[in-house]
Amino acid sequence: MAEVAADAGFTGQKAVNTFTTRLGILERLGFVKFAAGSKGKFHYAVILNPYLALEQQKKKIGTANWNTLAERMVEIGATDLDAPDEPANNLNA
Repeated sequence: MAEVAADAGFTGQKAVNTFTTRLGILERLGFVKFAAGSKGKFHYAVILNPYLALEQQKKKIGTANWNTLAERMVEIGATDLDAPDEPANNLNA
């Protein structure tokens, strides 16, 4: 883990502790999920959709910041928070 922490820019005696603490925060906020493996608690990682994670934190983010994010999503054409289209019923086709 020391090598990964160093690669992420963490140095010094508390590098691994600081790095793993921050990974835990990202997991708690819903940005990533971890599973243990042979290299420890953070062996496997799945990076989740950040828009969905931010939507879960909408009240904490605040209206102004949320509106800024929504405007940027429109600018770049992000549709991550749009309701999914209803699936077509092809059983009778």
